[in-house]
Amino acid sequence: LGSALTVAPPPWLPTDEVVDAEAMLRGHKGPPLFWDIVPLFEDDLHENGMSLMKVSVFVGEDFWFVNLRFYLRVTKVMARVIDTRFTCRTNVLPIKIHRERLWKEGTWEDLVGKGVKGGMVSLEQMNDRIAAKRLRNKVEPERHVMTLPGSKASAANASLDDVLLFSRSDLYCEAISGVREGNFAALAGGGTKVEVFNGSTGEVKWSKEVLTMAGLVSISVSPADPLIALGTEQGGVLVWNSRNGEQKSCFTVSPPVPRGQRRQNTKRWVEKLTWSPDGEFVGGAAGQIAVTAKKSGKVVADRMTEGNSVSAIDFSNDGTMAVASYGRVQWAGAGGGKPDLKRGAAAVLDLSVSRDGEVAVGFLDKTLRVYAPAGDKDWSGFDSGVNLVEYSAGGEYLAAAGGAVLLIVPRGLVAGEPPIICRTPGQAEADGIGTCGRFTAMTWAKSFVVAIE
Repeated sequence: LGSALTVAPPPWLPTDEVVDAEAMLRGHKGPPLFWDIVPLFEDDLHENGMSLMKVSVFVGEDFWFVNLRFYLRVTKVMARVIDTRFTCRTNVLPIKIHRERLWKEGTWEDLVGKGVKGGMVSLEQMNDRIAAKRLRNKVEPERHVMTLPGSKASAANASLDDVLLFSRSDLYCEAISGVREGNFAALAGGGTKVEVFNGSTGEVKWSKEVLTMAGLVSISVSPADPLIALGTEQGGVLVWNSRNGEQKSCFTVSPPVPRGQRRQNTKRWVEKLTWSPDGEFVGGAAGQIAVTAKKSGKVVADRMTEGNSVSAIDFSNDGTMAVASYGRVQWAGAGGGKPDLKRGAAAVLDLSVSRDGEVAVGFLDKTLRVYAPAGDKDWSGFDSGVNLVEYSAGGEYLAAAGGAVLLIVPRGLVAGEPPIICRTPGQAEADGIGTCGRFTAMTWAKSFVVAIE
């Protein structure tokens, strides 16, 4: 599955226009096309009140309305209602979505009325609908509008091709990496075959069987030259021409196993590969060893982690390589000396370094942390460990996947604005991903991300 970002997501812009959603609902004639209330959580505060969050959805013939409501009532103390409303008229062009944020709050007397503070009050009647009518605004309402691409008078003109590039149910791959000019390279056949295919159609451009006893376990494509790096089960890295599969060079990350030991030693598998931004160096890691080599195959630097295997690697713009292991990110290469990035007892699954030095790290505890000069930021909401993390080629977006959830964050996202979130098809469950498929591989091209389920 490939999702394109060739057209940037339309922005939310401030507006003074007020949409009377209640009047639209009252004026609707006939049954709704769809209507539902989805409770997200509810708690009685140990019988001291009520706290709930729910989503109300109403779809009519020519409009739809969605309201996300948080309601808090502390008995004989206070009450609060926070609404985020989305309204869209589908019969008016250009099609716009209006968003209104309301925060209402007041004392117990504001909710139940003066003169009844010591009297009997029906708490069942003091529900969120009553509170929304009686309480006053704590802050001024915030109103924004979004113009949908593809509608008349819209500056952008998107189509289905901008959202879904291709879908191939027969492509089962162990790893995938972006190739220049909109093509992609993947490992298939249980690590015995390399395929390069068109990123827009899924058509295979060339396919080559691996004529070696060492199966392939990883793949990475040079951002500057038509070269592919392939990690093997026997501790080596092969560098191929991405246009025809011809081998150009090779180097060793993990030395051969002494005679008499098991040949199947997973600590020698080169499961981590990455290229420097200029394409001059390629990095590989196996077990506790991380190696940097020139594209010609000459090894120029290596590093061994302390006690734990290398879980992820990536180059920064200054030529140093970030090397992740349990609970930390270290640096290797000529530009060393950078401080380690630490996060206590947390298993690192993947990382990516942006052009301007941000480091995004995915953890086993279903979180993503972005280390940035302006301050660190954490993202949650994944339903499994965040094992896929990558900045786009130009650094405009950060993509991360964990389980059935794919998160895409535009750089410079304003606080309070939502990121882009995708899920695999299926039925999610509270204690897991249910019947949803898991994202197993992911890569960026210039303007779109390809994620394999």
